[in-house]
Amino acid sequence: MLSFSEDKPQLYYKLRDVQVLYRAFREKLREKYITAEEVLSVLCQVVDQSELLKDSVLLLDEFTGFTPIQQRLVFELFKVLPQGEHCTHY
Repeated sequence: MLSFSEDKPQLYYKLRDVQVLYRAFREKLREKYITAEEVLSVLCQVVDQSELLKDSVLLLDEFTGFTPIQQRLVFELFKVLPQGEHCTHY
């Protein structure tokens, strides 16, 4: 849109202002928020820090498969769950 508005200075500079604001907004979001797609990846990185998970039982019910990130999360969960728990398939 900037290239189409070069012959209209007022519009051009307004669009540039909006572009600056939008970039700053996106950068701020990137610092403080994560997307839905990133949630499992972030969880994989911090699962070993959770005291709650260390005393938990993991139950997997009615699944047909896992995505690679889901597989990684399950692996990370198994590393922090109490040792000696049995795996049971119903």
